[in-house]
Amino acid sequence: MMNSSISHSPLPVETFSLITGAGLPQGEIEIAVGDCDVCPGMDLVLAGISIGKESKVQISPVQAFGSIGLPEYGIAPHSEVAYCVKLLEPLVVAYASAEEYDLVKLADALTSDGVYKKVQLADDAAEDVLHVVAAYTVTDEPREVFFFREGTSIFWNVDELEQCNILSVLEPFENGPYNRDLVRDEREVMPYLYQDKLPRTFVRQDTVHLTTRHLDREEPSDNIQLDKFAVSNALSSSVKLGMWEAILDAYVEDVEDVTKELKEGSGVHLTRRDALKKMGELFAIRHGVNLSSDLLDTPDFYWEREALETLYNQLASCLSIPKRTKVLNEKLSHCCEMMELVLAELSDKKHVRLEWLIIILIAVEIFIEVGRLIVGH
Repeated sequence: MMNSSISHSPLPVETFSLITGAGLPQGEIEIAVGDCDVCPGMDLVLAGISIGKESKVQISPVQAFGSIGLPEYGIAPHSEVAYCVKLLEPLVVAYASAEEYDLVKLADALTSDGVYKKVQLADDAAEDVLHVVAAYTVTDEPREVFFFREGTSIFWNVDELEQCNILSVLEPFENGPYNRDLVRDEREVMPYLYQDKLPRTFVRQDTVHLTTRHLDREEPSDNIQLDKFAVSNALSSSVKLGMWEAILDAYVEDVEDVTKELKEGSGVHLTRRDALKKMGELFAIRHGVNLSSDLLDTPDFYWEREALETLYNQLASCLSIPKRTKVLNEKLSHCCEMMELVLAELSDKKHVRLEWLIIILIAVEIFIEVGRLIVGH
């Protein structure tokens, strides 16, 4: 129950070391942290929220509450206050919204009104990637988006409202759009920051550390935009893989009754047409994972860019892409074996029906001949 009689003096902006949970917030979030002393350097437990341990947040009280508690997080019921916790570091957010984008038409749509400007990429990446930056800035940090032909969008320092608007703009240029709720559930979110003392860009504790040491250099290999591209590429692979994982999980749940029927030996109540469609769904996922993506190997773009290849592989390893790809392929193999068994069972049923039909036809022919003999005599 709301208690307006409780008041709290404003808290100073401090830096906190946050304990990792699950799911990163967008912008400002409200959470009860207890009516206790808040001091710099303390560990702040955020229920269900994952923020890098080195992340900086801005915290201030926004509303007082009565007796509430979060015993599962060690917060006992007592008079508490809700604080507004704002992540001070910008975020990179990745979505997989479709099987494929029409990048040519998308580029025209985004740049026609002057809100976004197209950024030229290296020739060997420009065909499959569209990079745009917002023409109007809100802060010193630019708002950028990488669109990959494989149906993924990577947002750098773009707030959630603008993300939703861009995802809506994308819809006419999507081939094979995914379920919107699934798109949001499977997104990847990661904070990033700049440091001028780093020799190279790297990932540590779920945070991208971008070096600014080479900002004034002209060599393409040292361009910070290429660092962002490599990070975006890895996130694109991860979020696309996550979408395939979710689709396969839904597939497994959908054929659970078929597995049960095979186990009980009661016969498969599935038509051959439906079984072939199910098999086609599996091959579509397998084709995407193994042939249409770079999940099994490092993309050709990095062959002559050793520093970028290291960054890409580091983030891919951090996101467990190789391991997840292997597990996904094993699941696909198992599902394919099951559907092959179903098709074999349905084929056997068809053969049995044909055999009985032939037997019946032969029997009818025999009866006709016997009838003729009887009539003749």
